[in-house]
Amino acid sequence: VSVINGEQRVAEISVGSDPQFIAVDPEDRRVYVSNAGSDEIVVIDAERQSVESRFPVGNVPKGIALDPANRVAYVASEFDGSLNMVDMDTHEILGAIAVGTHPGDVEFDETRNAVYVAVRETNSIVIIDVPPRP
Repeated sequence: VSVINGEQRVAEISVGSDPQFIAVDPEDRRVYVSNAGSDEIVVIDAERQSVESRFPVGNVPKGIALDPANRVAYVASEFDGSLNMVDMDTHEILGAIAVGTHPGDVEFDETRNAVYVAVRETNSIVIIDVPPRP
């Protein structure tokens, strides 16, 4: 990952092989990177411009979306055909939902409390209503 200020590259952050998607938590100033090459999520501390943590998730993680209010990251797992729900603080996998073969991009709609998953194999969008965490 390159950090660019204006037109100048000011830092390089190694996240491993085959980074795919990113999601930004502006409150915590963290950047989440899905890494298909190592089946993990890499969490970058944006202020320090360094890797804060890494944790395994699924088989070939792709799209990632954040729900900062409920502290949940939603990660599509391409070869598992699932959407993983991960606690943003502990990195514990909270569960997984089957969404179909080759899910890719993921978006979270905070006004609807819903996750949208693009599924390549069926050329469809899966919509999952998510309840707030207790």
